[in-house]
Amino acid sequence: MRKMYHRVLWVVGAVAIAIVPADLWAQPAPEVRLASVFDKRPVVDLLLKNLGKWSELRNDLGLTNYQKEQIAEVVRSRKPEILQTVLKLRSQRKRVLAAVRAENPDETAIRAAVAEMTESLADAAVLRSQIRQQTIAILTPKQREQVDKFLSDVQSSIDEALVNFRAR
Repeated sequence: MRKMYHRVLWVVGAVAIAIVPADLWAQPAPEVRLASVFDKRPVVDLLLKNLGKWSELRNDLGLTNYQKEQIAEVVRSRKPEILQTVLKLRSQRKRVLAAVRAENPDETAIRAAVAEMTESLADAAVLRSQIRQQTIAILTPKQREQVDKFLSDVQSSIDEALVNFRAR
């Protein structure tokens, strides 16, 4: 189970890294010291807070060993697709950033790179939906309610982080 948990965290982290623009990760700081690396970084704060919530959800769901095995099998069976999707998004993100950071940026090239990435984001969303349908079917109605509440709470924390980010 711990392996599956770490794999899921890896996938979540990889997807976050693949999609979140680098400019949102950090704001310029006049000095860098270990304590200040995570200060006033709304996206980092949000990710850390929500990773903790994922851990709480996992404990609160009270999954049976059978459910854990079934979910692990779903993730294992879809691992090649997940990995391919994450790697493709990561590669496309690099192309977008290269176009943006070019010495003489070309708006057409930037838009083309983003359009290509957008198609892959749609593919990733479809894959996520398929995996969600497979895993949610394993859960009891009460567990499904807990997951829905959790996702609602995560969305609320994202909304809150964006409000705080805008206020800066």
